[in-house]
Amino acid sequence: MDAPNPISQAFDRQKLISVIVPVFNRARVLKFCLDSIRSQSYRPLELILVDNGSEDQSLQICRDYQQQYHTADFNVVVLQETKKGACAARNKGYAASRGDYLLFFDSDDRLYPDYAAVMLREAAAQNYPPLLACLADVEERGRRFVFPKRIQAQPAAQLYDPVLKTASALIRRDLMEQSDPWDEDLQRWQDLEFGFRLLLYTPTVCWVLRPLFYSGVLEDSITAASYTADHLKMNLSLEKIAQSIDNYDKNEEKPALLKALAFKTISMAALLYREQSFDLAKHYYKKGLSICPTKPGTILLRLHYLYTRLGGRGFWRLAEKIL
Repeated sequence: MDAPNPISQAFDRQKLISVIVPVFNRARVLKFCLDSIRSQSYRPLELILVDNGSEDQSLQICRDYQQQYHTADFNVVVLQETKKGACAARNKGYAASRGDYLLFFDSDDRLYPDYAAVMLREAAAQNYPPLLACLADVEERGRRFVFPKRIQAQPAAQLYDPVLKTASALIRRDLMEQSDPWDEDLQRWQDLEFGFRLLLYTPTVCWVLRPLFYSGVLEDSITAASYTADHLKMNLSLEKIAQSIDNYDKNEEKPALLKALAFKTISMAALLYREQSFDLAKHYYKKGLSICPTKPGTILLRLHYLYTRLGGRGFWRLAEKIL
């Protein structure tokens, strides 16, 4: 499939976007992802592929792609990272990148052809803001929906019901430098934690209100694993978020952030209960209540736990308004 000719743009075409893709055992879907990046109507692009110890043909696919499609305005770089984890691979790609803007993309997702052109056109219209975000078409556990469910820029919103996915955010390099790289200790909910930090360090988000990529969850995806199996991994991400709140220099905003963190912890407790992990559910329920800085807040959190553990959905809408 030949890439389309870049469309004429009314903005600075010299802005370089670096698309950083960690790769681990994705041979059966990787080409669809890579073709979607190469098909972008915008140039210049830099595609950085970081193989994370794949045991299938993923690395060879990356090398073949580099050999076949590398050009002056579509720079393809192939790297290897021996430390396990997508975060380590993303950081390796980030360190090698040269882009004015960074896009961290997953190897089982697909960009729509005008992702980069639309995002850069909006960036130019807004004087190149530090963070742009778009909507996504998501397929997960048999459901299709548009993500996120509402448009928000407050960091607490990321904890009530996430507003940023990995590929939602187009990040200006200086914001990435300010908010620090991906936390390589994290193995699940790392995009939750990373998105939270991004929102802490920028007061606004420039939203593009249309889906610009497709995100699906494969059976072997991290996201498909149970809460019971991964509760320690998810808790570590929540602990890192707690550290970011503790280090945050705007003390007047901390109570609202702690309430949101308490809500997320209670959400995990309720989902553990639904998996019949009752002791774990009790542990995280108590932990969530202990995080909340106000007694009225704990009352609402108790209601959230009871409602959600019985299969209720969407309590975040009420909690985000009241807490």
